[in-house]
Amino acid sequence: MDAVDRLPQNCDQGVYLDQQVKDKLVGHRQHIETNGCDLPEIRDGRWRAADAGPDSAA
Repeated sequence: MDAVDRLPQNCDQGVYLDQQVKDKLVGHRQHIETNGCDLPEIRDGRWRAADAGPDSAA
């Protein structure tokens, strides 16, 4: 992940986070190939207005 690589304190935590994201992407792709749809956490995920940020129209 480019954002993690750019952190000034790119230590073990950054490397660990980078690997977690890569593993999740691999798992997501495998799930799609097997089931033909997104993971439930993606498919059923909903944004709340409070999560939309300060520019939200909510």
